Amino acid sequence: MRLNKLLSLLLLSIPLLFLNFTQVDNRHLGEWSQSEGGEVFSFIFREDGYAMMILSGDTMGGESYAIDGEEYSLKYHVLYTKEPHYITFTMYFKNSNIKVSTMKGIFKFNEVGDMVLCLDTEEGPRPTT
Repeated sequence: MRLNKLLSLLLLSIPLLFLNFTQVDNRHLGEWSQSEGGEVFSFIFREDGYAMMILSGDTMGGESYAIDGEEYSLKYHVLYTKEPHYITFTMYFKNSNIKVSTMKGIFKFNEVGDMVLCLDTEEGPRPTT
């Protein structure tokens, strides 16, 4: 009887051990800049799931920003289990949290550790390269 209790306890403990050693990949957090077509744009990824995009000095995103008098928020989600990694930006009406639009993308880190990001800005399918 005592052996059965010990085995049961051991079997229940094994999954908990793996949960404690699982690390979350946060390499995407912070500010990343890249240039395309002579323009520099930056992305800021916050730990709370909000993102900001900066292009030519204009900032869009975060917890609250306005376009034509309407308030929005911009969140992101990353999926490191895919290679290249997946990223999805979702724009919401700030006051009602109703989804307005989604941009799908992929990203990787180059040999020097910089993020290389590719986005579909037309709400189409996720890019593959």
